[in-house]
Amino acid sequence: MKNRSIGVLIAANVMLLATLAFLWVTPEPVQAQLGGRGNYIMIAGQTNDRPEDIIYVCDLTSAKVVAFLFNSTNKRIDKFAVQDLAADMGLGGRR
Repeated sequence: MKNRSIGVLIAANVMLLATLAFLWVTPEPVQAQLGGRGNYIMIAGQTNDRPEDIIYVCDLTSAKVVAFLFNSTNKRIDKFAVQDLAADMGLGGRR
């Protein structure tokens, strides 16, 4: 009985060591975007001439605002407008 317990413990240790080696050798998955996560603000707003609402997404890192509008005819979200706030304020890339 003692020899059987030692054999089971050795087999369990070999399996754990193989799992650890597999996890250590396997590379980490690649991230889709290299720039990391951005810092965004989303604001919903209304338009004067359309029944649909607009979503404004402001990227605080690049100082750009993108407006998205839901197109009810084809059931898609379309990019409505893009605005560069740094250029509008005359910052020239300084923030």
